[in-house]
Amino acid sequence: EGYAYFSFEKASCDPRSLSKIYSGGIVKSITPKKFEAGGVQLTISLDNRGYAIRSVELNRDENNSRYVIYIRYDANVGEIHRREKQRQIEKVISRDIEKWKLDTIVLDAGHGGKDPGAIGFSGTREKDVVINIVHDIGSFIRQQWPEVKVVYTRNDDTFIPLNERGRIANRNSGKLFVSVHCNSSPNSTAHGSEVYILGPHKTKASLEVAMMENAVIRQESDYQEQYKGFSEEYLIMSSMAQSAFVKQSTLLAQNILRPDERQMTNSRGVRQAGFMVLWTPSMPSALVEVGYLSNPREEELLGNREVQQRLARAIFKGIQVYRRNYETSTMAAMEQRL
Repeated sequence: EGYAYFSFEKASCDPRSLSKIYSGGIVKSITPKKFEAGGVQLTISLDNRGYAIRSVELNRDENNSRYVIYIRYDANVGEIHRREKQRQIEKVISRDIEKWKLDTIVLDAGHGGKDPGAIGFSGTREKDVVINIVHDIGSFIRQQWPEVKVVYTRNDDTFIPLNERGRIANRNSGKLFVSVHCNSSPNSTAHGSEVYILGPHKTKASLEVAMMENAVIRQESDYQEQYKGFSEEYLIMSSMAQSAFVKQSTLLAQNILRPDERQMTNSRGVRQAGFMVLWTPSMPSALVEVGYLSNPREEELLGNREVQQRLARAIFKGIQVYRRNYETSTMAAMEQRL
């Protein structure tokens, strides 16, 4: 049944030495048991799946009082190959899980410092609203997933250049990038939430929102040099470079601020636009416009801490759904590949 027992009178043993077993051999383990009257019994666990055991013998060398156990067996080649393949699969999956595990989430609160972002009629500033929402998202992540690292591009009222935000994400080996903003429009009746992924502007409205958010680069002292060559052609090239993340970014965006989770009057859906903050991160990315500060009703809501927390929870739920689907599909893809 895969076990051999040997009893020795007036003997002792070193359990630590017996635990040093070659993992690929026929002996799986050796377990000693001491007798009260003195002596020891050794229980040897044998691998009888990969080997057909024929005999187990104990011989004593009279010259040096050494005991030698001989185990004779025939190898089951097919079983050995199957188990070796299984070990290789487990090794590859274990390595790839570490590589693709969604273990670092980068949260970007738009604007900050000398750049207030959009300002509502009552003076509500975008930079203040979004830093609260981002901190709330981070708290939800830490509570739910203590093993996940949360990185903030800004943790306080600090001005961070747009291109530096993406670099922060890349330096920290981020696996997900979520940027949070408030919208604004000359039309004070415009309302609702929007989620953007990087791509060419497909509508005039998307272009206008991207231009408004990108205008922050003029706050940077060397913006002409820093963003030299950031043209529409560069955007297309960046979009192509991020093609590996388009599907993931779209899935992320579709789950953020879903219609049944939104806290504003309506969800305006997922759109593409050339937001500079999304150009640099080498990972699935999305930019969330949680509502319009130019709309008096939405400004009132966005300035309310309870509403900010509900918005943060809605965004977190989107990340939660994305992570679950991502890890399930990643595992399935790795197993299919092997």
